[in-house]
Amino acid sequence: MAYDFIISERLDGVGLVTLNRPDKLNALSFDLMREVDDALTGFEQDDAIKAVIITGAGERAFSAGADIHEMADLSADELAQTPGGMFETSSLVLLRGLLTGADRLTLLSARQAQYELDPGLLSLVPFRMPFGARRIGLTFRRGWRPTPTQAILIDHLRRARELR
Repeated sequence: MAYDFIISERLDGVGLVTLNRPDKLNALSFDLMREVDDALTGFEQDDAIKAVIITGAGERAFSAGADIHEMADLSADELAQTPGGMFETSSLVLLRGLLTGADRLTLLSARQAQYELDPGLLSLVPFRMPFGARRIGLTFRRGWRPTPTQAILIDHLRRARELR
């Protein structure tokens, strides 16, 4: 399939997806994400593909992240209708718009919720999710040696995982 925002290739058992919006720092627009999803679905269905690499075109960035310029013109209701039914953000501006204007279930950390609870914008309804916490995986490049600060962070993450 021909794509407008990515390049999808099969190379010796490896799927290669190149985010191809270098003029926008490969920002993740809704259309680009639909194309990535389609390409990954195709790779999943191909038994010859054993690994997938996602990279970005251009010299300046792999990806700038979500295309906030595309989102800026959308109302909270329109954001709530984003493809895939799920929207993740650490932006308090986007989060506030979604929380106050969308008819959508929203899961927040206690810290994120506190910013909205303090001024009285939201009410808290405690609910324990029936499934476990989000998994955190660590991947290291062969021969990589962490800085002292990185080593401390990695140690904390490993201990947190053991406490579960």
